[in-house]
Amino acid sequence: MLSQAALNDEENYNKAVALIKTAEAKTDPEEKIRIYEEALKIQSINLDAWENLIYAYNSAGRSSDDYVELASRIADSLTYYPLPMWDVIENLVKPHITTTLGLADVALYEQEALVKASIATSSDTLQPNDCKVMANNLLGKNDFTLATFSFTGDDANKIKLTDMYANSGNQMLYSLSGDSEDA
Repeated sequence: MLSQAALNDEENYNKAVALIKTAEAKTDPEEKIRIYEEALKIQSINLDAWENLIYAYNSAGRSSDDYVELASRIADSLTYYPLPMWDVIENLVKPHITTTLGLADVALYEQEALVKASIATSSDTLQPNDCKVMANNLLGKNDFTLATFSFTGDDANKIKLTDMYANSGNQMLYSLSGDSEDA
């Protein structure tokens, strides 16, 4: 989802990649940080820019508070790409946060982003259903029920696929007799 969104913004993607390559050729971590920040102004969802910015922070010896602020920015920019957002913050940012208050703040940023992503619409992201599934999974809320059936109500005598599977593009075959040839 994230890579497709970045590539769909081809002009800005190419500009950001050029800046990332420029930064990689530099040796001064503060200069790298400045260039990665410039790349993120052009394309805020560029995962390579975020990851390289974190590595430059590491090299520059940035403070725990700097990483907390960085986590807030990542959560905000990558809200509708919950898995990469979570992975980057958990594995690359959190290890550099040394205070309980800082870790609590980061957990709040993650939680707020995931709750927002769990109700994503097509105006927020190209694949809102996938976004919601990932966010709900990270929130521990996914229901993997395939379908429902009721004898009463508006959907009486109908097998209804749940939202998670309804728009998956896969054909669902079923058999009431249990015989696969009846499906």
